[in-house]
Amino acid sequence: MHKNKESKNKIESVPMEQKFPVLVLAIMLIIISSVSARLEVGGVPIISTVILTSDNEADLVVSHILADRIIASIVITHWGTFNGTAFTKIFSIKPSRVMIVGGHEAIPKSAEETLEKLGIACIRYNGKDRYETAALVAIEWRNVAKIIIAEGNDEEGIREAEVIAKAQRVPIVYIKFEGIPAVTINVTTKLGATTVILISTPGISVEEIKTKLRVKMVNETFKKNFKERAAHAIAEAREEIKEVNQTIAESNIKDLNVTAAEILLMNARNHLANSEKVFNEAKFGEAFGNALVAQRNAEDAKRILEQRIKLDEEEEENFEADAATKIIVKAAGEISELREDIAKAQKIGIDVYNEIQMLDDATALLTQAEKALAIGNEDEAKDLAIAAWEFAFDAKSSIEAQLEEI
Repeated sequence: MHKNKESKNKIESVPMEQKFPVLVLAIMLIIISSVSARLEVGGVPIISTVILTSDNEADLVVSHILADRIIASIVITHWGTFNGTAFTKIFSIKPSRVMIVGGHEAIPKSAEETLEKLGIACIRYNGKDRYETAALVAIEWRNVAKIIIAEGNDEEGIREAEVIAKAQRVPIVYIKFEGIPAVTINVTTKLGATTVILISTPGISVEEIKTKLRVKMVNETFKKNFKERAAHAIAEAREEIKEVNQTIAESNIKDLNVTAAEILLMNARNHLANSEKVFNEAKFGEAFGNALVAQRNAEDAKRILEQRIKLDEEEEENFEADAATKIIVKAAGEISELREDIAKAQKIGIDVYNEIQMLDDATALLTQAEKALAIGNEDEAKDLAIAAWEFAFDAKSSIEAQLEEI
């Protein structure tokens, strides 16, 4: 009897993983599978990913949602630019991939051109506007039962959508006060979504969403007092129009062909005037909608003007910063090639002690160049990057000469 009792105690003291190895293994596989699912995009595993986005609120929010899903870092650049600061941040992370959220107007094509020269793969969600960009990002969810919908210019609503999307781990897509863009309808169908969480927007009804998106359920939320939201939207529209007027005042605009911008600005002023009128009549939903349209028209006018002015400006304005960035990229490439040459030379017994010292010097100079560029010292950055490149180039030439003698 004592033996049986002792044997029973021994069995009970055996660790769980020994008693149920198959169960433990199954649980581990489920955990690994779950983590792996989050660490891939388009079926491709992600080693180290950076999401590059502009400071446009709509693009920024969908970038945050995507970063949260795939565990990525975010680097933000000012709309319409890819500056040395953004480049330096990305370079310091040394990602295997950069995902660019926004079209070439939001983030110039030079971004991927610069990064790809360093061997960093780039994927761009190249939407022609915020609605298409959000739809392209949403496709990364592949299949999802629920999506969040917000008006694309309603900054308060977009921020509320972000909170919900992060909590429920679902994508965000955008609509307009004037209607539902085709891309939003198409991506909802493609994802197989059956439920929509709608950030309340005047002019867009639950029934319209349900009918056009062919979903089973629409839950409307953020029904915040439209008087407050309208007042905020009117203030934003006024600020946007003020910025367009300022852009015109500071530029020799008469010499530019900007008919489209002028029409958009006129529309913005008209919608703002109508918004202010109906707001005073206590028609706050209508005031909110008109203010959003005014804001969008003014934003579009500003972008057209800025792009046109940018094309007409002389290259010297940004020459130093551009030159420094390009030389840093060139030096980094030269250093990378030098490392490969050193490895090859060592394999066949060539003494590369001096070249390794030169590599260390080049790497240190490049680091200093990146730091100088990050704080706006373009001249210093350029000089340091040139020195780094020269060290790497001389060392490479030395190794190549030794290889030729063999």
